[in-house]
Amino acid sequence: MRLAAVAALSLLVSWVIIQVAADAAVPAPAGWNLIFSDDFNGAAGSGVNGTNWQYTTGTGYPGGPANFGTHEVETMTASTANVALDGAGNLKITPQRDGAGNWTSGRIETRRADFQPPAGGKLRVEGRIQMPDVTGAAAPRSASPFKPGGTQANYLQSYIDQVWNYYTANQWSEVHDGVTFTGRVVNGLLTGTKQDGSPFTVRKPTTTEVFECSGALALGDNQGGSVTIREVGRDFCAAFHRGVALNTAYWYDPAKYYLASPKDDYSAYFHTIGIDHRAYAFAYDDVNDRSSVQILSNSNPPTSLTLGIGW
Repeated sequence: MRLAAVAALSLLVSWVIIQVAADAAVPAPAGWNLIFSDDFNGAAGSGVNGTNWQYTTGTGYPGGPANFGTHEVETMTASTANVALDGAGNLKITPQRDGAGNWTSGRIETRRADFQPPAGGKLRVEGRIQMPDVTGAAAPRSASPFKPGGTQANYLQSYIDQVWNYYTANQWSEVHDGVTFTGRVVNGLLTGTKQDGSPFTVRKPTTTEVFECSGALALGDNQGGSVTIREVGRDFCAAFHRGVALNTAYWYDPAKYYLASPKDDYSAYFHTIGIDHRAYAFAYDDVNDRSSVQILSNSNPPTSLTLGIGW
């Protein structure tokens, strides 16, 4: 077994591998034999112990699929800008993006590739991994600066105003799953009808409501909302996040998403690194089937789940 510590975000990592003899019941930790460990002790900013670890660099293994077979966009390096000790017993794996939008990150693997339990025994692998505490502009939905009264409470307001002004001068129309919605902003309210004649009226949302997909974009029935209002709000929410709200021709074209600013950079990042560029980074990220969530039919329900964690 070859152990690899792999990251797409900044991680703090520590690894221990232990084994137990054949036919033994799963014991308390004291009953295991330690065969490998690394507490990542060392000076802050230094690289990993080269006796234990080797760097995987580039965009794939020799003879293997491109981008490690998982559509990764980053180039792996041995730079301490990407892989370094923090001086407190942790390893930091940090992605970096340059001014041209190119990503680098780090991937290390143990030099040993012979980890295995004795015949009939068990092998146990433990790791201490901390995901980043994402706050501020990197997490607009939950960060306090984007809430009313916060320093970024109007982050999208000029864009929202531009969109509302555009659909004051021009008719708005979209087709969602074969159903047409049309309308126009009149006296500040987007007013129109669904293909079946159902009316809707949507007021201009705030930055907070766009990032949360809430308020004007998700009014409950007891707040004067309706299914049709929430459908329109859902699609506008997705369009604002993806930076395509001004052109409905782009609303269902993933190739146009996240190219223009302002946009949701948090969502854009996860769609950049996600397998098949899928992610669930905001409330209506399933619009146009861009979510990483796959809905399975009840006629053939899953019976098991297998997770691969970069080993």
